[in-house]
Amino acid sequence: MWGSVIYPSQGLVLFSVPVTDVVTTAMAVYNDWLADFCSEDTGRLKGVAMLNLDDVQAAVRELERCRERGLCGALITVLPPSWQPFRSDVYEPLWAAAEDLEVPLSLHVATDRADPRVGAGAFRLDVKHVPPSMFVNSDFQVRQTLAELIFSGVFERHPRLRVGSVEHELGWIPFFLDRMDYVYTDRPRRGPEWKRFRDADVLPSDFFRQHVFASFQEDPHGLRLLDVLGRDTPTWGSDYPHTESTFPRSREIVDSVVADLTDEDAWAVSAGTCAALYGFDVP
Repeated sequence: MWGSVIYPSQGLVLFSVPVTDVVTTAMAVYNDWLADFCSEDTGRLKGVAMLNLDDVQAAVRELERCRERGLCGALITVLPPSWQPFRSDVYEPLWAAAEDLEVPLSLHVATDRADPRVGAGAFRLDVKHVPPSMFVNSDFQVRQTLAELIFSGVFERHPRLRVGSVEHELGWIPFFLDRMDYVYTDRPRRGPEWKRFRDADVLPSDFFRQHVFASFQEDPHGLRLLDVLGRDTPTWGSDYPHTESTFPRSREIVDSVVADLTDEDAWAVSAGTCAALYGFDVP
């Protein structure tokens, strides 16, 4: 394990706190700590900042500050409150800033944003009493958000923007791409949100393969359809030190999941795509 992209651990529960000022301040403190931690070796440690999007302009300023401090990515809510979905124009400054700063944005599992307007948490804070059904169906929110970004034309307007699905695995993606293309080509339009892309030959799945990356840990099935996913979509992660981490069997697990891939594809999945996204200069 030569280098690592570092995501928050316990800090993820901040997204479920329904108090804007508390979340924004706590995330800024975390971002400073993370920048200091990664400064030990910025070539091998790439930190991912946390952003609170309740105030998009404030989030843009924090993104710019974190980039100046050397952080290489940013984590946003996987699902904002219903009154401000990702198809809203209010997020345009964020997409533009992430594109200009060349900062990949990530949608991490279990980061649904609590609604500060009603003071409600997005999910249970008591992790000892979370039902298993939540873990089985954890890709629901990221599917909804990625479809919103694609159908609302975010990637068409921002051709260099990269957005990642984190810890949702891969197996859901081929069916998701097929459903998006079917809706785009075969469903009748049902309102102003049913827009058409400028290029008549482009499908939603094309935007996915060009702009979306997806981290995974132990999905033995998803890589069987690598040609559907796109070779530059999957990127492996260990999720160390969480309980579901591949540690201490990471090498064995990676060998297993890439066993049927070509050497070129195995390199892309296990290291190459990640290195390109976050600016690793791999020896």
